This record gives sequence, structure tokens and C-alpha cells, in this order.
Amino acid sequence: MALDIKDMIVRIFLEMCEKKELNKITIKDIQEKTGLSRQTFYNHFKDKDDLIQYCYDSVIVPDWYAGDNSSDGKLDDDYIADMFLWRTEYLKSIIKYGRFMKMACAMDGPNCLWEHIFSETREFELKWHETLFRRKLTKEMIEATEYHTFATTYMIVDWIKNDMP
Repeated sequence: MALDIKDMIVRIFLEMCEKKELNKITIKDIQEKTGLSRQTFYNHFKDKDDLIQYCYDSVIVPDWYAGDNSSDGKLDDDYIADMFLWRTEYLKSIIKYGRFMKMACAMDGPNCLWEHIFSETREFELKWHETLFRRKLTKEMIEATEYHTFATTYMIVDWIKNDMP
């Protein structure tokens, strides 16, 4: 069985976040803890922000597993239930990795996690709404989806920053 270097880096990095402040963890710390060379780290990630985003995408966000919806253009009950289950699993995962999420969402910069969350959520919501309405979204529908996405992202990030009450 081949060793998944990327998975190993993620696992060790998340363990490190339980003991040390995220903004104080360096690439050198990760390198020393994993036993990997600096170049090996950079073969898998552009920088620490890329690692943080990958942790969010691969560990925090559950896979979307909804089945197909019905052929009459209406979403079937299983599809709707899958969406609620997915959202519930997403929030549980945020709670499970709460320390990491709080530290990551507090960081600012051009590649910060909260902007990544918005971007990924926007793409997901646009695809989901196209599935929901079974047609290309109008300009107004896109704007409403983006508004909703921004509000949802803000609420989730605020919830995370306030210790997920």
C-alpha cells in the first residue's frame, strides 16, 4: 500500500493545530513533524494557506452524496433529505475541528479560509440551484444565490469565530 503523503501532511498538521496556534505553525514545523523535506511539502501544497484550504475541502466538507432527483422536474424526498443530511454532517465536522476552524477563519489575507469558504459555497450553491430549477439560472437568480451565499458564509464564519454556540 502506497503512503499518501498529502493525507499524512494534513493529518499531522491538524494534530499540530490542537497543540499550537495555527499562525505560529511554520512550514519548517510541519517538515520536522512529518520528517519530509521542504521540497516534498511544496510538491503537494503551494503554501500554508493552500494546506489550510485543502484541510477544509478534504476533511471538513463532507462529500456530496445526493442521488438524482425525479424526472418530473421536482426534487424527490431523498434528494432533499440528502441535502439536510449533508448540511448536518458539515456543521458536525466544523464542530469536530472547531479549534482549527476558529484559528483558520481568524486569519486574513488574499488566500484566507473564509474567502475560500465563500468561493466554494458559491460554486456549490449555483450548481445546486441549477439542479433545483433544472435550467440555467437568470442573472437575477445568480445575484440572489450570491446574496444568500454571502449571508450564509458570514453566519457560519461568525458562528465559528464565536466558539460555535
